[in-house]
Amino acid sequence: MTSERPAYRALLGALLGTTAYAVIRYNVLKGVPWAALPVYVLNKSLSWSAVVLFVVAAWRAAATRTAVWNQDHFRQAFALSTTHMLLTLTILDGTNYPVLFSGTNLTWAGGVSTLAGVLAMMAFVVWNRGGSGRAAGLLAIPVLTAVHLVPLGYANWTKPGTWPGSLPPITLIAFLLCGAALWFLRSPPR
Repeated sequence: MTSERPAYRALLGALLGTTAYAVIRYNVLKGVPWAALPVYVLNKSLSWSAVVLFVVAAWRAAATRTAVWNQDHFRQAFALSTTHMLLTLTILDGTNYPVLFSGTNLTWAGGVSTLAGVLAMMAFVVWNRGGSGRAAGLLAIPVLTAVHLVPLGYANWTKPGTWPGSLPPITLIAFLLCGAALWFLRSPPR
């Protein structure tokens, strides 16, 4: 029971921190309607929390020299990623994601982002099945997640003057965290 408590503390901490940031950035400062909180804004929090927990799992695995997929945080990241994917499907349109659509059709960037997100989820499934593909699936998760994020937010990453309250975009923070996950997965801390 005691080993579960830190894992759930990290989950709760990630969810509370990312939700507070998302609400402040989007609802309070950007003026996104409060009606969008339950799905649109919280979906951002869930996806970012998944990346945070993946990084924590990679760091803990490197620090303890244990398999990443044995980490509670890794399983939590998978659950949050799955929830994010399902919620996104309910709101995937040009109103919520104008950068991904031209009218009712996905743009090239929208197709790349969607495909990378689906492939990242498939990499989680490869991890879950085990076997020889496990290590490749593990490295693919942060790479594909980063590819998923670039079309969603790159246009705003280099324009700090447009960031509500000077708060960096969640996509940029998550992209950088994907780099941290790769670093932990390839170069364990000493």
